[in-house]
Amino acid sequence: MVPKLLAISLWTTLMPVYFRGAVEHHSHPDDPGFSNEYKVLIPLFNLNRHVHHHEQPRLPWYLLEFRTPAPLNTWHYFTHWFRVYVKQDYVLMRPMARGGSASGRTSDEQDRNPG
Repeated sequence: MVPKLLAISLWTTLMPVYFRGAVEHHSHPDDPGFSNEYKVLIPLFNLNRHVHHHEQPRLPWYLLEFRTPAPLNTWHYFTHWFRVYVKQDYVLMRPMARGGSASGRTSDEQDRNPG
């Protein structure tokens, strides 16, 4: 019984993480961004607002907002995995510039002038 419960726990934990890793940090080779944001049916701690999390990692999860003008649709959460690992259309996105943000401002400038 215990091995089955452990297997179920691992499966239900690892699969969403596996899907999230594909959609958050993979895109077409020419994409200038460092991360994707996406819509979900049941948001859990606003983890899908990924760019804001990278810009301000100490900000509480309930204050995270979308930073991209058009986040990916819900179905990308599942189709991205296929395009990353099976078709290999997408590649790992480049890292965020040190001390920068999606808008190109440093994190100090972002804190002083959030607009």
